[in-house]
Amino acid sequence: SATSGTADISTITGNINIENVSANDANVSADEGNISTGNIAASNDAEIRTRYGQIVSKKVKSGHNSTVINQSRGNITADEITAGTTTHVELINGDLFLNFAEGTGVAILMGDNTKNSFVNTIRAKASGRGNSVLWKTAPGWADSLGESDIDIALGGNFINVGNIESSGGSEKLTIAFNGAISGDMIEDVNISSIRSESGTITSELRANNGDIHTDIGSFEAENVFAGQKIRLTDNHVSMGIFGRVPTRDGETLVYWNNPAKTNLTGRYFGLYSDGGTRTQFANLIDSNDYRFISGDTFSVVDMMRMRIARDSFSFFNLMPETSAKDFDFSFATFDLQDVVAGDFTNAGEEQIEIEK
Repeated sequence: SATSGTADISTITGNINIENVSANDANVSADEGNISTGNIAASNDAEIRTRYGQIVSKKVKSGHNSTVINQSRGNITADEITAGTTTHVELINGDLFLNFAEGTGVAILMGDNTKNSFVNTIRAKASGRGNSVLWKTAPGWADSLGESDIDIALGGNFINVGNIESSGGSEKLTIAFNGAISGDMIEDVNISSIRSESGTITSELRANNGDIHTDIGSFEAENVFAGQKIRLTDNHVSMGIFGRVPTRDGETLVYWNNPAKTNLTGRYFGLYSDGGTRTQFANLIDSNDYRFISGDTFSVVDMMRMRIARDSFSFFNLMPETSAKDFDFSFATFDLQDVVAGDFTNAGEEQIEIEK
């Protein structure tokens, strides 16, 4: 252990097992080997890094940036990873088991992980700003999303989080979702509870499956695409967004997106703390008579009901059973005749009458 200066603990090949470390800067690294630590405390930066192996740590705490990275293959298991500025946890091929992560900005990038990965609680400040440290090992994210717009970055094949909380701030808590690498779809995203008094927003949510619940504040998702089904809920209403054939699974509002149009932008879904909802460029299948909706308000079921109610005088009852080419459409054109160019002459003065 160290109480001042920099604590550097490293190996090329072999395992590292240490108890507690306290220093201005703490760096623990292994090229090939497992790392096991007790509590790591740094007044400035704290970093644990390995290329091949497992990382197991109790608590990592820093006054500035905390970084825990597995650069190639292996799991990360930790109780708490916190920082005064940025908490950055990343792995390429393995699973993450983390109880608590906190920072002004938090990046949890899980790469090619499995459904076993789980983060219990993430807490960040709703400042509407990111930190360039987040993007040094996440190429493409800053270019596509803008590093100044993100408070929490979540990436991986499977994103399973118990709680996301705002630690304060007046801006909307801004979350960026991505797959194993930038641009990939998420296989499954599950967030049990989001709590942000100032609201939560994400600029893109593209997943095959998802279930996200908001307990406090609004939740807004832009550029949403569901491969199979994404479920968005709060304490007032539930939305089911289907890419597959919609089914009655209990959601109040049912939507469908065309699975062939994966890159369609502008598809927006918003749930507000007063029970209201708003969508844009969404195909509403059924609202189940829930009327606190705006944007896309006329559903497929509404249209079917209208057609049934107006069956006796529906235009569609006038359509013939014979093919169009054999049918005289004069009844629908009020006997108006086509005019052929050049087949007319101007009226003379005596043929024009003016009524007063």
